[in-house]
Amino acid sequence: MIGWCPIAFTVDIVQVSSQFIHCFVKPRSSDGFGCTFVYGLNDPSSRNELWSGMRNIAMHRRAPWVLMGDFDAISEVEDRIGSTVRISEVAPMRECLMFCNLVDVKASGRVVATQDWLDKFELAEASFLLEGNYDHTAVLLCAYPEESQKRPFRFHNMWCNHQSLVTTVRQAWDTSVHGCAMYRVCVKLKRVKEALRLLNKEGFGDVEAVVIKAKAELQVAQSLLHRFPEDIEYGEKEKEAQSDLNWAKKNQHALLQQQAQLTWLCCGDENSMQGTEPASAPNTPRKGKKLTEDHLQILNREFTREDVRRVIFSIPDEKALGEDGFNSKYFKHCWEVVGDDTTEAILEFFRTVQLLKVINVTTLTMDPKVKCHENVSELRPIACCTILSIYTLLQGVQMFFNASGLEVNKNKYEVYYAKVHETDIQRVTDVSGFSPGVLPFKYLGVTISSLKMKHRDCHELVNKMVGRIRAWSSRNLSFAARSQLFNSVLMSTHVYWG
Repeated sequence: MIGWCPIAFTVDIVQVSSQFIHCFVKPRSSDGFGCTFVYGLNDPSSRNELWSGMRNIAMHRRAPWVLMGDFDAISEVEDRIGSTVRISEVAPMRECLMFCNLVDVKASGRVVATQDWLDKFELAEASFLLEGNYDHTAVLLCAYPEESQKRPFRFHNMWCNHQSLVTTVRQAWDTSVHGCAMYRVCVKLKRVKEALRLLNKEGFGDVEAVVIKAKAELQVAQSLLHRFPEDIEYGEKEKEAQSDLNWAKKNQHALLQQQAQLTWLCCGDENSMQGTEPASAPNTPRKGKKLTEDHLQILNREFTREDVRRVIFSIPDEKALGEDGFNSKYFKHCWEVVGDDTTEAILEFFRTVQLLKVINVTTLTMDPKVKCHENVSELRPIACCTILSIYTLLQGVQMFFNASGLEVNKNKYEVYYAKVHETDIQRVTDVSGFSPGVLPFKYLGVTISSLKMKHRDCHELVNKMVGRIRAWSSRNLSFAARSQLFNSVLMSTHVYWG
């Protein structure tokens, strides 16, 4: 039996025999290829039908070809462990593979393919899965394997339930760092990240698994207590198990609440809607008295340390994380450790009106509307920035309009957000008039998304580079001239290749 996802593949069964099923597989995003699933018989003479079928497919194939499964045969002496291998046992499969021009796919001897298939899927890898209760080991073939990458740091509110959180933060924070207040805070936050990663690994792990384990231990403790109610030791173990379960559930609820960004989730309801209240409507501004001089003096006065603390503590715990992965819950819970440095960094900004790039970076790119632009009207500004610089960016757009007379068409532009709460997105939309965009989207022919680019995402870029190189008549150029040509094209294409 063969199963596949119809959304991702189209599979046509071409040939079926007692030892293999040959199909033509066509991914939605690329050209198709031949794929043969093999289950060889254990009798050497019976496998002659398999070798003959493979030769027949190889002679008539017109597309790249890959085979996988259990051949019940070996092609190399080293493939068998524990017994002697005769050349006669190796010869049939080896001769068939040579006739069909098949070679092993990376990390496996049970998946073989033609060279044009390997050229098409350069990163393909095959890996063996655990056999479980079966007598065979499943093999997983990944044509586009995901590259392992370090996950971005994210502060989890459940860490605040750990009794050693403040101590861990203090050990990482109380180090000597030279530089301005903002720089010192950035360096210390980076050190805290590494310490919190270790804390999460040692003290939390899989939150759901911890809850299941705690429930099982509580059931065992309660069963023993019911059998021996007079035993004081079993009573203490039952209390300890109940405490561990409550702690595990508290962490689980904190994680669920942060992931869903809900304020109504309380411990005990497990994401049910019981006990919730409808959100009250925002206060509608009313007509009243105008600001007086006293009010203006209050607005113009310098910010104090208490002002900074009051604002930070007014931010809800469920607000979106900052670019550094920390949220307000972290600062409020560890304020006795990080409060002084954080306050000094914020007040430093109001004194100097300067921000470090690591805190607030805005990248403004002028995207050409035509291939050869001659004036500013043929450029389209694109900006990537944090929420802190939205208002400054809008002021820059207005200055651009005042200087050039070119007004931005808000119907043609979108703003893309990362880790921003819905309320903040709505505020920016109301102020700017730009609609929020949705990832992924196409930019100059390449897919832009929050995930790391994969090999297939660069096909169009590679094709354009190759097209520009081939457009030149380079047959009569020397080796040095061709190298210079290639370097010039490759170095310039990534700047503009639309």
